[in-house]
Amino acid sequence: MDITMKIGWGTGRRATPWFFAIAAMLGGAQAHAAAISASDVFLALEQASINDTGDSTTPVLFIGADNVVPNGSNGTTGTATSSDLSISNYRLLNTASTAFPNQISTGIGAHAVPYDGSNPNLLNPWTLTFINPGFQPSVVQTPSSAGFSLPAFASTVTITGGTTTPTISWAGAGNGVFVNIVNKNQCADGTSGTAATCGGHGGLNTILSVGNLAPTGSLQIPSAGGSFPGLTTNGSYQIQVAEVNTRDGTTNTVHHNEAAISRALFDYTVSPNTPQVPINVPMVDTSGVFHFNITVTGGTTTYIDPPIATGYIYQIGTGNPNFASVTLPVLANQTNSYEIQWDNGLDTAFVSPGQTFDFPGIGVSEFEVTGIDVANGLNPNDPTAFITALMFESSGSFTGTMAAITTNVPEPSSLSLLASAFLGWGAWLRRRNIRQTQRNIFVQAA
Repeated sequence: MDITMKIGWGTGRRATPWFFAIAAMLGGAQAHAAAISASDVFLALEQASINDTGDSTTPVLFIGADNVVPNGSNGTTGTATSSDLSISNYRLLNTASTAFPNQISTGIGAHAVPYDGSNPNLLNPWTLTFINPGFQPSVVQTPSSAGFSLPAFASTVTITGGTTTPTISWAGAGNGVFVNIVNKNQCADGTSGTAATCGGHGGLNTILSVGNLAPTGSLQIPSAGGSFPGLTTNGSYQIQVAEVNTRDGTTNTVHHNEAAISRALFDYTVSPNTPQVPINVPMVDTSGVFHFNITVTGGTTTYIDPPIATGYIYQIGTGNPNFASVTLPVLANQTNSYEIQWDNGLDTAFVSPGQTFDFPGIGVSEFEVTGIDVANGLNPNDPTAFITALMFESSGSFTGTMAAITTNVPEPSSLSLLASAFLGWGAWLRRRNIRQTQRNIFVQAA
């Protein structure tokens, strides 16, 4: 049979034996090309706590592989196929980061597979297909997460010690824990960005991941070393304390052994001052509201940090124990006493920084503090900027609120302007705006 092909400059030429020899060689090269390697393949039922970084607060399926070579940055792409053929394929993303440089997955944000429990078939193994020009495809199967439930979120998460090497402590009831540190000002590909702008850059950068930890325990963040760049003063980070129900019931939190994960996400800004007490760090929602999940015990001091304020109001929730005492911090530019008012302003006390004030009788359900010097310039995103110690009359749940009293004070350009600002202090107090930032603290009885 006479075969004619268009070869070269579009001229019709008869295919010669050497042409077929070259084609055969090319086909053989493709057949013998190296295969894509994919290991630590995972499928986990997952949920995240309140957060401001776009992680899903409703259950999702986190699907992918941690070690894909060549990775997504070198052209490998992937899809996930459910055993339930009524479910469309999911495209896997290049979710590489400092801590997971070869990960390709659905992520845990908007692209993750939603799971509302109505289709348990989604918990069965998925088939992952990875392709890359010049490599043989790799087809792998995830483990199953059927029969596993989400653990409770970690509670009473505190930070103690050094500013860039703090110790994180937590309480929980899963099989194991991993702790991730996420840089909130850097994308996974190393470019600068935020949660709002890093979507096309692999999301925010996870710079450290430490696993195989006990469900209740602690971890000291190390100094810079290896791929970990370390924390920097005034840097803004998210601490992820993830309680995990593992497939084998051990503390082993390698991804393929994780069946169900509950990530508690906390904000931490590195302070230039070293906190000397354990600080309960907050979860922050997209509106900037701070939320706590701590256990309070009567007669025991609990340290929290409100947003930037020149004053604030504390109020207990229904059925909560009364406030017994408060200790307000010593600040570098706090030269005056704080003013504390309670009983609808009928009672007033002036308290020096660092002094513990005991409320009379059976304590109070509400009090207001004013007089924080605006010259302190507290960082509104720093959970250790204004450490406040509260003591309660008895043990129980604290589900109260905190309303910050804030103001816009212009940056003084000279000492005279600063003096003018202080002269206008009284007038400002009459015009203050109270921003109702609710600090809902969900706790259990001790």
